[in-house]
This record gives sequence, C-alpha cells and structure tokens, in this order.
Amino acid sequence: MEFIGIFAFILAISSIGLSDKVAKLKADVRKINISMKGDVKMSEILKGLEGKRCTLSVIAKGPIECEVISVDDEWMKVNQITKKGQSKMMIIRIDNINDVSIV
Repeated sequence: MEFIGIFAFILAISSIGLSDKVAKLKADVRKINISMKGDVKMSEILKGLEGKRCTLSVIAKGPIECEVISVDDEWMKVNQITKKGQSKMMIIRIDNINDVSIV
C-alpha cells in the first residue's frame, strides 16, 4: 500500500514541469509544420502588399476590401473602410486567407 502512495507522489512531482515542456514542444512542432507547408513564404509575399489596397477572400468572412497595414509570420493587420465610411482595423490569421487580389 505504501509503495503505491510513494509511486503516486513521485509521479506527481515529476509531472509538475511537464506542462511547460509540452507547450514548448507544441510550439516547436507548429513552427516546423509552418515551414514545411510554406506558410512563411506566403507571409513573405504578403509583406510586399503593405500599404496597398487589396481584396482578401477570408474563410468564414468572404471577400474583404482593405488596406494592408502590416504582416508578420502568422497574422496580417488590415484597415477596412465600412459602407458607413468608418475605419475598421482587423487582424487576420494568414492561414485563413484563401485568395488575394490587388485593387
């Protein structure tokens, strides 16, 4: 009986730092997958659109006419002018972009 308690205690102590290691491994695997899929190359192409107006076809949103503000490896910051003439700042994940056309 004591052996099971001691074993459970040792197991609990050894798994305390495991969640941080798992999170770091997940981030590393994600970076490897991104580089294998070519998403980083797409972000490099999109960086050339900074300051230009374009139409983005985004999953679950449809086409968005906007001006590209900035682009990094995973996200794109755009400024959309709504029908009422208001400025709407949006941050879009590059993975969700299907198509880009320059206006």
